[in-house]
Amino acid sequence: MDLRNLLLPGGIGLSRIKVYEQPGPDGVIGGGAHFHSVSAESYYIISGQGKLELLSYQGFEVLDLEPNKLIYFQPGVIHRVCNPNKNLVILSIMQNGGVAERTDLFLTFPMEIISDARAYQRAMHSRDMNEAIARRDLSITGYRILRDAMENEPARGRELLEQLYRRAQELMKAKFSGLEWFINNCVVPEAKAGYDAIEFLRDGNTAYLERAVWDQAKPETLEEFDGITGRIMPYIRTDVASPNSEGKTGH
Repeated sequence: MDLRNLLLPGGIGLSRIKVYEQPGPDGVIGGGAHFHSVSAESYYIISGQGKLELLSYQGFEVLDLEPNKLIYFQPGVIHRVCNPNKNLVILSIMQNGGVAERTDLFLTFPMEIISDARAYQRAMHSRDMNEAIARRDLSITGYRILRDAMENEPARGRELLEQLYRRAQELMKAKFSGLEWFINNCVVPEAKAGYDAIEFLRDGNTAYLERAVWDQAKPETLEEFDGITGRIMPYIRTDVASPNSEGKTGH
């Protein structure tokens, strides 16, 4: 997947998520638990009702999900979508294009998994829905340990969360250069475009307006895949060659 296909104006990425309808190991219907280490994210509720569980160094929160509601969370906030009515559809609005659901995510597997780089990579891999659900379930198993500690013994919960963040930093090292290149060469120019336009106009230069073009992006059914939270349909630009569907993870 060429991540430039997923880069929209302002450097954001959009994906439509149909949240999983299978119960997890704790009996709760919904998605897996994960966080992003670099990218912020928003969830806009398209349809359905449910809950969003948020776990951070500040504690544990549960928010209601309903149509037209928007929830924003920064890197480091663990999130899990609960879909008790099996009807939740979410629009994920991501900083840094498609990076958030492709490379910048970390699942809350049990410590024995995240302590072993090879075990973590094996647990992350999925080839079909069954393996994606197994991956989700493993993230819930580790997440419940964190959540229970944070609710019952906050100091212990924060200690476990610190361990998780440190281990994520270790396992993310191999991705730093690629993330940095993509942000510097793709995201930053998109974010800087408005500033450049002001400078052009201030200098009396309107030539860039004469070269303006339009494009469209739509959720691409050929790219739909089993993510962490549900079935993901990313919005893909039409002015970049269509990529293949290898190497997916996602929400």
